[in-house]
Amino acid sequence: MRTCTKCGVPKPDSEFSKDRARRDGLHPWCNECKRVGQRSNYTRNRKSILAKHKLRVRGYTNSARLRTWSKYGIKISVKEYDHILLEQNGKCKICNKEDDRRLSVDHTTGTVRGLLCRRCNSAIGLFGDSPQLLVEAAKYLESKAPGMAGDTSRKGGDAVASVDRAHCSPPI
Repeated sequence: MRTCTKCGVPKPDSEFSKDRARRDGLHPWCNECKRVGQRSNYTRNRKSILAKHKLRVRGYTNSARLRTWSKYGIKISVKEYDHILLEQNGKCKICNKEDDRRLSVDHTTGTVRGLLCRRCNSAIGLFGDSPQLLVEAAKYLESKAPGMAGDTSRKGGDAVASVDRAHCSPPI
């Protein structure tokens, strides 16, 4: 049994949330007072809370970007990044999606190639940044396309109409 420091009502420990920072391991306000306090804080500071959330969702602030880039040896300024972003219309250089853009970097020199979505950037990385391997993979996919000559995966070579190819990049 403990007393809430906000409302002053004695309540059982089960009415208080956990708080590792406190010696006794429990928050000083009861769950009800804490909920009311959080709601009033949100209504008072709604604009700044949403602005901070928008930054987290969109990505880093400029200073955080620079720290991350320099940490990994990437040689680019915020102006150069913004220029590439405008040049590519904010889209992935391969699939033209506006999703979660990442810098595509030549890891041997640290120079930036352009902006790619997470999926395309990961795919290139998984192929070891090798253009030859990517060409071979494209040839393989083209030779194994459903309904094409050489495809033995389906009886009669029937193509499946419901295949979602929206995530596929244009042929090389």
